[in-house]
Amino acid sequence: MSFRPFKRSAILLPIAALLITGCSPDGQESGTSPAAQSSGAGDGAASTGRQDEGTLITGTVNGQPASWSLWTMQSDFTGDASSGTVSVMARKVSGPDDIGNIAFGFELGGGKPNNPEITLDNGEGKRAFYLSSSSTAPVTLNKVEKSGEQLHLSGSVSAKLGHSTDFGRTIDDSKSHAVELTFDIKLDSLSQ
Repeated sequence: MSFRPFKRSAILLPIAALLITGCSPDGQESGTSPAAQSSGAGDGAASTGRQDEGTLITGTVNGQPASWSLWTMQSDFTGDASSGTVSVMARKVSGPDDIGNIAFGFELGGGKPNNPEITLDNGEGKRAFYLSSSSTAPVTLNKVEKSGEQLHLSGSVSAKLGHSTDFGRTIDDSKSHAVELTFDIKLDSLSQ
């Protein structure tokens, strides 16, 4: 199934508004790294419920090293380890200047990723790069385990993301980014 903008809401809608506005839950620009947003000693108390905040997702963009910090307040899952949906948002920590936050999501069917969606912002808080139709099997899962209200996922994303000015309706593959990343993350259930 090929995702087009009118179908994207099923997985990425909860994070779409923040990606478009470029703001984090605390009102700061989303392009700001988590380390830069830290205010010091008081942060530990404020993030007690965010067990995996800061978990790094690492990889490359066009062969250049890049990393993102899991944004647990905007990442979640529904269902269980065999069926449901997964939505991941991560804030840029390092990488090329013309990229920013990344979001990816997919449906789980039989514990396998289906109908993936991947977006990358342009480094200025605007979603500009979308999964190209030429990317095949862009998400691979090595581990999917549910424990209580958390889903533990590890795997990788290997995708070509083409440029779009109309929220993915049309994608220009001549202006694209090759994204390779690995993740080992825990997501809270959306029902919490």
